[in-house]
Amino acid sequence: MNLLEKRVAEVLRLITHGRSIRVDAASDGSLRATVEFAVHTVDFHVLWAGEGWPADVRRALSGHKSGSKLQTVVLARKMAPGSIELLDATGHGWADETGAARIETDRLIVMRDGSD
Repeated sequence: MNLLEKRVAEVLRLITHGRSIRVDAASDGSLRATVEFAVHTVDFHVLWAGEGWPADVRRALSGHKSGSKLQTVVLARKMAPGSIELLDATGHGWADETGAARIETDRLIVMRDGSD
């Protein structure tokens, strides 16, 4: 697992408390994450947005193809308020290394402000 995959796994572990987390590189250069819980598994299409500024988020989303049936989650070191607004408006889930997150799928809802 490379450094970026480790960072992604740590953010997902922090926000979901999943039993196991696997992160693999996809053929398009993005990442696919699988979070296993006691009773089910959730898969994500993951994009890394660096520091979390709106330009970083736009850059991450620019190469993203929406053909996947997986929920897209954008991760960053710390999401800026403008980035959160952009992601909420486009319907993408997000999380950052502070523990803040908003992810809604048919099998998982995570809403955290990062203070807990």
